[in-house]
Amino acid sequence: HNRYLENFRLMAAGERTVQYTKRGLKVVGTKSIFDLEEPPWIPDEKVHKCLDCNEEFKKLLKRKHHCRRCGQVYCGSCVTKVPVYRMSYVDPAFVCKKCESTCISEADFYDHHLKVLCKGAKFCLSDSKDPEQTYDCCLSPDHHDILISEDHSLISLKSILKIRMITDTSSSNQQTQSSGKGSLKNINGMEIQYTSGKEEKALMLICYVQTKKQSAEWLRALKKAMMLLKEYL
Repeated sequence: HNRYLENFRLMAAGERTVQYTKRGLKVVGTKSIFDLEEPPWIPDEKVHKCLDCNEEFKKLLKRKHHCRRCGQVYCGSCVTKVPVYRMSYVDPAFVCKKCESTCISEADFYDHHLKVLCKGAKFCLSDSKDPEQTYDCCLSPDHHDILISEDHSLISLKSILKIRMITDTSSSNQQTQSSGKGSLKNINGMEIQYTSGKEEKALMLICYVQTKKQSAEWLRALKKAMMLLKEYL
């Protein structure tokens, strides 16, 4: 599993380790920017009915389960086990029906898009003296920064103010709107507006023609990452 392999890599480097807690087996250590602190749990003694079905709890027949994503209390019929990567759980954990789709969407990001960002891709840069020179861009191991080769300054994800995808305007917009996302072949680059110290800057990443699919996929993954962070930064 991609998430587990990444955790094992970090553990081998001494950056993360697995620790058993009373809430389950969790990975602790170096924090990814995408990790979230687990919400406080509602005390058992304060809850007498399931928040979803409103059925009363019974010691043996209807036990209490805390949703790992929101901290609320539900019965066994109203929770399911899914990956809860943002809370650093090693194994699938109990979540309520409201949080289930969120956790599944986040798991898809960790399993696919985060892997793409860490692998990196080639781009031409708008601030380069040579417009044909290519640069390798990838996400740092702790997922906090965009690293750019050739001694180019890094870009902190927290410093990004706005991103704008540059697409092929001659392509059909109707398909993009109906599917909710454009084809990779229509993505030509991305403009990133960010702060560096007290200064606002803009950088354009232009897809490298010979590896355009990989470059476009990296930009789409970056957009997913920024959407994921937007609510919490």
